[in-house]
Amino acid sequence: MTSKLIFGLLFLTLVSAAPDADKVTSLPGTNFTVGFDHYSGYLNASDTKFFHYWFTKAQTDPDSSPVILWLNGGPVGYSYDSTGNVATSDDDVAQHNYNALVYFFTYKFPEYKNHDFYITGESYGGVYVPTLAVKVAADKTNFPHFKGVAIGNGIYSFPLNYNTLVPLYYYHGLVRQNLYDQAVQKCCSGNSYKCDYYSQLTGFGECNDLVDQLLNQGPDLDPYNLYHACYLDGGSRSKRDFIHRTLREKSKVKFQTKPKPRAGDLPLCAQENNTEVYLNRADVRKALHIPDNLPHWTDCSNKFVNGLGQTVISGTDSQEWFYHGETPNVGGFVTKFSGNLDFVTVRGSGHFVPEDRPREALQLIYNFIHQRDYSLPTPF
Repeated sequence: MTSKLIFGLLFLTLVSAAPDADKVTSLPGTNFTVGFDHYSGYLNASDTKFFHYWFTKAQTDPDSSPVILWLNGGPVGYSYDSTGNVATSDDDVAQHNYNALVYFFTYKFPEYKNHDFYITGESYGGVYVPTLAVKVAADKTNFPHFKGVAIGNGIYSFPLNYNTLVPLYYYHGLVRQNLYDQAVQKCCSGNSYKCDYYSQLTGFGECNDLVDQLLNQGPDLDPYNLYHACYLDGGSRSKRDFIHRTLREKSKVKFQTKPKPRAGDLPLCAQENNTEVYLNRADVRKALHIPDNLPHWTDCSNKFVNGLGQTVISGTDSQEWFYHGETPNVGGFVTKFSGNLDFVTVRGSGHFVPEDRPREALQLIYNFIHQRDYSLPTPF
């Protein structure tokens, strides 16, 4: 039976052996000896599409460890189409991801085909992961030991994301009280629990203006973690604008004048730009076997596709789970649903749990793939 986990973004790389041509023998900038084997190369997703992968061998028990695929919210990175055709859809992406996985287990690392296999991802992985999992679950020949999926802070519904964004801002003290009260009275018939802000964005009118003002609050904050300092350096546009710009496109809002930039449209927080700078270094690209003719690495494209809706019922009451650091403390809460679905929160984290709470993230994903209680400490 396939199990599922939805949680506050967990990151883990793949496990394997490897083709020598893809092996990374040095990693520029490291001041320590890398204690594991890792590989970087390309998987054939179609006759013209090539997906970049970075594959890391398990540090303990590599011959029996599960294989974990991580799909970032992206897309883009170093992947490319030789014809330059990037037009796609959710169905196309699912098929190409499936093709790449088959190629991975058939031609790159066939020795890991019989290992337990999990598909995980974050953010827009809320679309990538389930659409791919449907294809993988139906193919017992190529994926005989597919065990489950894990999605971190996934996007499933654009209306739901928009409708929860306003109360998120409000309850974090980012919205003026009088503005929020006006919006509830004018747009929600006075009932804040039944607000459909998303539907108010289709066109013009008082509600449209109020909602747009609400979403312009707190523009200098990092929307991935409201508690982090955000140092704007005028750099490239951030992947932070992914959700906001998509939602605006989905709502088909037309502006008579140029709108104010809101949090999602601001430049990248300076501290978030390090990955892009590093991965575009010539020596790093060479170490990762990236062809010279490919463009610069970027964390997200400007193409967006439809989200998926999902309804979950019959859940148990939420219970605490404990992180075991120097002393055990509440790591968050877990709610179990029928159909082997767990919803897990991580206390004190923003959108990126491995970045904000790496130790808690490790304990969660380790216990998930080993089918253990989330409160159990890891053995290392």
